[in-house]
Amino acid sequence: MHIPKFYTVLSIAALSLVKLAGAHDTSLASVKYAFQGAHIPEDLRLIFEPKIHLKVTYFLDDRSTFDVYPGAPLARHDTAYPPMYNVSGCHVGAGPFVVTMIDPGPQLNPNITQVRHFLGGDYYYNELNGVFYNRTPAVTEYKQPSPPRNSDPHRLYFDIAKFAYETELGDPIAGNFVLVGPEVQAAV
Repeated sequence: MHIPKFYTVLSIAALSLVKLAGAHDTSLASVKYAFQGAHIPEDLRLIFEPKIHLKVTYFLDDRSTFDVYPGAPLARHDTAYPPMYNVSGCHVGAGPFVVTMIDPGPQLNPNITQVRHFLGGDYYYNELNGVFYNRTPAVTEYKQPSPPRNSDPHRLYFDIAKFAYETELGDPIAGNFVLVGPEVQAAV
């Protein structure tokens, strides 16, 4: 029996202090640099050589949208609704793709917790109309990032290396991550 090889597309909601080469520079080299600066490939035990771009778009209460770039800081309330994903770049291919969103826990102690915020397979890319779509329900529906109040900063992972190995996914071909932390308390 032949098992189709999926391509992994990462979306890691994260909180870490990362100096980016240019806050909105979306070249593949700058995406890789941002991931390395946040120690994501090292902590997830994977090789990250992005080949295509992963666009992540969040929705706000007023139904407006905004795109995020690797390392973008977001308030928790900005992540209330499931994001929309799209891919672009040379030779994206049709798929199938797997999209994951994970929290490796606080960067100061990444072994403290691993939380899976989203896992969806069976994504495809239609090169004719540029639409990235899913054919089946998610394995894990979107769970809003919610680091506990007064916690160390969290980065948004289940054991992606083990999962990719056991499912023969291979290394990720695209990624994006955001910085999400507990809500700031108002001074009383």
